[in-house]
Amino acid sequence: MPKIIHLDENHELLKNELEKLGFKNYFDLISTKKEVEKKIWEYQGIIVRSRIEIDKKFIDSCKNLKFIARVGSGLENIDTDYAKKKNIEIISASEGNQGNEIDGANASRWISIPIINISFQPSSLASIFLLIYISNYLSKVHEKKINFNNSVFRLWLPILLVVMLVLPSNFSTSFMIFSLSLILIFIGQYPIKKIILIIFSGIVLSGSFVGLSKTYPDLVPNRIDTWSNRIENFINPSLDNDSNYQINRAKAAIASGSIFGVGAGKSSMKYILPQSTSDFIFSIVTEEYGLFVALIILLLYVILLFRIVIVSQKSNNYFGKLLAIAVGLPIVFQALINMGVAVQL
Repeated sequence: MPKIIHLDENHELLKNELEKLGFKNYFDLISTKKEVEKKIWEYQGIIVRSRIEIDKKFIDSCKNLKFIARVGSGLENIDTDYAKKKNIEIISASEGNQGNEIDGANASRWISIPIINISFQPSSLASIFLLIYISNYLSKVHEKKINFNNSVFRLWLPILLVVMLVLPSNFSTSFMIFSLSLILIFIGQYPIKKIILIIFSGIVLSGSFVGLSKTYPDLVPNRIDTWSNRIENFINPSLDNDSNYQINRAKAAIASGSIFGVGAGKSSMKYILPQSTSDFIFSIVTEEYGLFVALIILLLYVILLFRIVIVSQKSNNYFGKLLAIAVGLPIVFQALINMGVAVQL
């Protein structure tokens, strides 16, 4: 009986279907990449998400491997070209996420509250509280001369802690939190020279983290190789077509929508585009309703941004001014980022 090893948690339905097809399921959710390489020769198939980077060295250890199935979106953590040279079939199984999704989005970084049946991302909650905290701090020192040394522990340390906790598993969210914090601090009239110093320090710390993770990949769980692949694919979209699967499908959906769209509910890309109801909802809306409605949506977010600024300016106290920006800006910021990703800006 062919043996398959699951390197990440998957839905029970997937396991049952594989057994019906005659495969024997084995599971290893905690071993490091080096530990898996020592025993991977026993298996004919691999089911993986993003925990393990399947590079050339890993593939060379797979003496009997017939296929690699990537459950979830994208193939960034798999050296698809080398795998194909070794006659190993690559399968992108986005539908395998069904047991671990919330409205179509991968929910592996979500927390679910059983009794009230509510799920949320801790990083999103942390960012909201962090921005409120920053607003409160800046409002208290607004009429005083800001001392950088005094603000290190009360302002910058909480930001650093939140960003570093999120960074290993989710670079994009940590970058967004850091960017929103800097924008709010800039609006709060913090000395610009000190902000530039913090940006430079952030670049140095990020570079150190990447270097440390590359040198000691098993020391801290991270997705460094995935980030590198995404940056390379952004710079050179033709470098690896498999890794650009989502972006290519998203752009195809937008292109097929033309000016007035294919009609409500008539999208064909929503069945093959991962996260079509969350991260790439803009592409599906554009396909169904066309570029005209897409531009209206963009305009509405711009209007919302202006309204946030107006509410901020009309506030009676400085904390209220900053709070309006802190609560409202992430909504527009996230929406514009999602729209930009969908069109590969």
